[in-house]
Amino acid sequence: MRARSLAVLVLVAIAVRAPAQDSTHAGASGGWISGISLGVPGRRHEAVPDLFTFGGNFTQLRPGRLGADISLGTMPYALAFGVVPIGARADVSLPIAPAKHLLVIPSAGVSGIATIGVINGPVLGANVGLATILHGGGSGVRAGVTWHGFGGVEGSYWLAELGFVSLP
Repeated sequence: MRARSLAVLVLVAIAVRAPAQDSTHAGASGGWISGISLGVPGRRHEAVPDLFTFGGNFTQLRPGRLGADISLGTMPYALAFGVVPIGARADVSLPIAPAKHLLVIPSAGVSGIATIGVINGPVLGANVGLATILHGGGSGVRAGVTWHGFGGVEGSYWLAELGFVSLP
């Protein structure tokens, strides 16, 4: 938990010290980036491609300023067994535009997994992540990874994602 708290403090420190950025580097100033992605989860050094994820993500575009980063997804493999898993992330992010067609987005926040078709309740935790968006015009490619720790679950998990986005 200390690592997650440290990550949030780093994001806040970066935001306070971040210089104002030219919004033309990000394609636009303000609005929301939205997209879809496929992900591969894993633990330690082992990926589990059978449990791939499909989801949507929504990032508030405010280069150099804190904003929201929200993701919702599911795991299609589990649907074959009558279980509908729903994963969600609600994060604080800091979009940085270091180059004309590049956004770098560190984030940290809360994670949750709930299922329809299973009696157990939701599992809540925290996450820290980093995504990049290469874009041109109003669309781009997003690649990112988040690390998740859940209460009552030993160890941490990661999710690597790749997808397409639309920029404002």
